[in-house]
Amino acid sequence: MKILATTYQAFKLAAVAFSLTIFSTSYGIAQPIQTDESVQLDLVKRIKIAKTRTELLSLLPQTMHPCISSQVTGGKLWSTFRSTEATYYLIGLFLGNDYYNYTEAIVEIKSRNCQILTPLSSEEPFSYLSYLNEEIVIPLLVDKYQKEITELGGIDNFKKRHLSHFGDPSWEHYITTEKLKAYARLGIEIPSETNVFVISPYGIFPYVSSPER
Repeated sequence: MKILATTYQAFKLAAVAFSLTIFSTSYGIAQPIQTDESVQLDLVKRIKIAKTRTELLSLLPQTMHPCISSQVTGGKLWSTFRSTEATYYLIGLFLGNDYYNYTEAIVEIKSRNCQILTPLSSEEPFSYLSYLNEEIVIPLLVDKYQKEITELGGIDNFKKRHLSHFGDPSWEHYITTEKLKAYARLGIEIPSETNVFVISPYGIFPYVSSPER
């Protein structure tokens, strides 16, 4: 898919949605987009991002700043989860000057120390549940998707961004266990089971209408 953008801001916004939708972010799986490009670009512009590293750092607690590489050029604080021992953040990051080099990570802050718990890049698809339990991961994703639904202007637009490619039998479609469970909490169903595979901590399996693995 080619996303037409003529300004720095539009390019970066396009990169967010490009990564959020065409890629299962941090999972390394490419997906086609069936929705009209003009519709996609209109939705892209609704995603609010920090367009510089300085702006992003202003949104994050100072205890997280040591974990934010100097290569980061912008991003988004998606969601926060607090346990009795630590606080967890789901953040989106642009890396370097390549506006399509977008990834997401879960960061832990514990005893005023920060640690990135999930890979920033991977040649193989993976599930966040390989690194954290679902009591942390699922609420982070649910809050993220609720924020997206609000910024995109409703759940129908959210589905256009994330689910419009499902149902095309000419492609294999991949989705993680945690994403399926977060969707289920929001009442969102995968529109087709055709060529859909679930990425779990135990491997990749055909989708069988249930997120439980």
